[in-house]
Amino acid sequence: MSKAFKELGSYAVLLADDSEADRALIRDAMRNNPRMMVVGEARDGEEVISYLTRSKGFSSPTKPTQPDLLLLDLRMPRKSGYDVLGWLQTQSFKNMLVVVLAGSSLPEDYERCMALGAHAYYVKIPQREPRLEMVRSIETLLDLAHEGARCAVK
Repeated sequence: MSKAFKELGSYAVLLADDSEADRALIRDAMRNNPRMMVVGEARDGEEVISYLTRSKGFSSPTKPTQPDLLLLDLRMPRKSGYDVLGWLQTQSFKNMLVVVLAGSSLPEDYERCMALGAHAYYVKIPQREPRLEMVRSIETLLDLAHEGARCAVK
């Protein structure tokens, strides 16, 4: 994450969802939370992996910001959210939280995501106020995770 983000106490977010409408709803909710900034968007799992691979690579002027948070849809073309979660198990992204935003509330989807290393699972919320509360809840998870990482280093 860039020094500017750290100084502001902000979190860089990679938003992955094949639905432009769903991405717009999340961007809207984040506008009410200035500490969470979308630094990249992906429409499918292949774009997520490409973004994350470049963010972790060598420094260059076009290197994207490594996200603190990946908001991940499950049902995407080319590579699904499950595929991305499986790939992430073979990678090392320090301090990056993975939060699944799914259209499904099926227990088997939740259990599979948790088994694949997701940090949290939320069902997409169409109403604005509950969606704003969901984003605040995700921010709290980020705060707790980053506070825990700082405590573990001391």
